[in-house]
Amino acid sequence: MQVFRDWAMDFTVKASRTIFLGRCDSKRLGIAYPKLRVRMSEKIISAETLKFVRSSFESVWALELILMMRREHTRRWSVSELTQQLRASELLVGGILPGLVRKGLVLETAPGMFQYRPAAVELEQLVDKVAVVYAENRIRLINEIFKVPDRNARTFADAFRIKKG
Repeated sequence: MQVFRDWAMDFTVKASRTIFLGRCDSKRLGIAYPKLRVRMSEKIISAETLKFVRSSFESVWALELILMMRREHTRRWSVSELTQQLRASELLVGGILPGLVRKGLVLETAPGMFQYRPAAVELEQLVDKVAVVYAENRIRLINEIFKVPDRNARTFADAFRIKKG
């Protein structure tokens, strides 16, 4: 058992050193690592897609909600069903849905029932692009959502700014 532990520890140290240094010496380690050419965070996301994400989704919850509704686009969802699927609170989901309705991404088909139905083909195509980017580069897209400054916080901070003049 001790021999196995020594081998495993030696293997782990060699593998982590090799990965840390950015080399993939699979022959020396006896394993095959894929060679990484481009880091996921370096992939280019179109300016149009970024602008759409920044203007349409105030939180990752909103993005997750629209992508979930998109997957089952023919389904009509109640707030409680969406809450259950997202594992979120009804207050959160109930706060996100009116914004998505205003932006033309979701339609309220009956009181309390919502369906993914973009108002224009262009909106649907943009959501499709966002879904692809989210599948390929989730962290970069989430970072873009967090980069958008909180408008309420900015307004509050501006109230304390001293004006020269």
